[in-house]
Amino acid sequence: MAQLFDRIRNYLRAELNADLSNRSDTSDLSDWSDQSDAELRAAIDALEASPLAQAAAVLGIQPTSSLQDAHAAWRRGIADVHPDRLTTADAATQKAAAQKLHALNSAYELFRRHYEHHPNRK
Repeated sequence: MAQLFDRIRNYLRAELNADLSNRSDTSDLSDWSDQSDAELRAAIDALEASPLAQAAAVLGIQPTSSLQDAHAAWRRGIADVHPDRLTTADAATQKAAAQKLHALNSAYELFRRHYEHHPNRK
């Protein structure tokens, strides 16, 4: 985990410093190379709290997974909670399954829309 954090930190610093060097007016940007590890970790945590990361967690995949992986995870998930499979279950189980089905559908829809807006990701 520490190696991954170091790689992300170095990448962010390089990207932000490149952005600073390409801009003529840097008055609205601070020099990110001086940011502490805690501040960078907070930025990474904010990225992990993104809607895409939350959708991936519902589907049980990584946020960087392909749309095909998301589709396969969605199909596996709905196979267990589809109303047709729970016709003999009690009302509480059916209600919980309906909520899970809604969460899976919403997560997959978010992933699908993300890939529509980012067609270069496979």
